[in-house]
Amino acid sequence: KLILMPHGGYEYFDDTTISKKIARDHILLSNSAYYILFFGSVHQRKGLSVLLSALNKLFNTLKTTCPTLLVIGKPISGYDIQRDLAYIKENRLSEKVKMKLEFVSVEEAEYWYKAADIVVLPYTSVCESGVLRQAFTYGCSTIVSRLPQFSDLTVHDENCLLFEAGDSNELFTMITDLLFNSVKRERI
Repeated sequence: KLILMPHGGYEYFDDTTISKKIARDHILLSNSAYYILFFGSVHQRKGLSVLLSALNKLFNTLKTTCPTLLVIGKPISGYDIQRDLAYIKENRLSEKVKMKLEFVSVEEAEYWYKAADIVVLPYTSVCESGVLRQAFTYGCSTIVSRLPQFSDLTVHDENCLLFEAGDSNELFTMITDLLFNSVKRERI
């Protein structure tokens, strides 16, 4: 089975009539909560473990006001998702992590991006990222690992926040900053 996933500009997919409220209603999310989005195929180099570590710090700091992490994407063959699930359970994060571990069409993806308050790309390495281009197209507040492959698209504190790849402490700080600074979140 072959699925063609276009990469590049996503402007032709952007349905400007879909607001955050419409997106959240469509995918059955609360309109009063905060959401962090991790999107795309799930594999080692995408750094989900780094984001889970930052979420654990957020949970231990913010308790009930901690945002919910949305993990949307299909794990690649050979990826040990059970390790992530065990980490979530061991750290009592089950109520703060929602997973949809399957392929999501470009049309459905728009709802997830527009429902999120922050999109995080905690990659440890990358060749290219359709997720980054989609996040920018949909006007998402985005936090991205500082990797050379992203340098032509990303400008720290202009169109995203950049953190050192693998540094969950710095990621925690940046997520906290965007959560509590709505002006900056809207600007980014």
